[in-house]
Amino acid sequence: MRSKAMTHRVYEALGRALILESCSASVLVGLLAVFETALPAVAEPADERTVETLVFVGELVSMEPMPDPCEEERKRTGTPGCIFMDDLYRARYRVVQPVAGTTANTEVTFQVADHYGFPAFANTPHALLFVAVTDDGNWLHKYQGVPMHRTTNGQWAACGEVDYRGVDEALSHRAKPLTFAEPVARRDAVPREAWKRMQSWWKERPDTYRIKDGQVRCLKGIPVQEAYEIVRQGVMKAREVPLPPWPTEQ
Repeated sequence: MRSKAMTHRVYEALGRALILESCSASVLVGLLAVFETALPAVAEPADERTVETLVFVGELVSMEPMPDPCEEERKRTGTPGCIFMDDLYRARYRVVQPVAGTTANTEVTFQVADHYGFPAFANTPHALLFVAVTDDGNWLHKYQGVPMHRTTNGQWAACGEVDYRGVDEALSHRAKPLTFAEPVARRDAVPREAWKRMQSWWKERPDTYRIKDGQVRCLKGIPVQEAYEIVRQGVMKAREVPLPPWPTEQ
């Protein structure tokens, strides 16, 4: 039987697999165009809550699929010891705006586990990312990647609304009219299935998205610092991961 700390590390902090043992699972409560959140899982041991977390707006360098570790273990041992419920990727991002724990222009490599396949945030060149630094390597806090886009005044912002729906509370910042410098999506730059899936989402929200000539323009959103505070006070607080307030010098 795995220890509680290891079970939690595999499931929540690293988000890699659902092991074939009894554990308390998180419930995924929403898949949004710009943001995915999960309810808190089992309580973390003290040493798990104090892992360092890097937060930054990053520019995608690469996102490569990785082998299923449970299948690799089965090939080695001949025994199915676990079931892997997520796709696993190795991501590399260049830091373009540091928020916590890192500096600009450095590169951060980390692993991403996603139950829905290719991470939605990686369909855009930039994202606000929350990366846990652990003894087992760097891992994205599960689903905590928020697509980011430049506005015409040079700031970063999320398109549309970002919210958190927890067991006891809900947090939301209302989107406000913003002028984005570039389309937030292009048909020729997004996988066909992802484009098809998101079209209905965009068309149902004409006040936020305008689709024309294979491009999606965003009409309103929220600044990056507000997106950060939603994640900090929502998902990260629920998971007992401490993060500092948004840096005042930014």
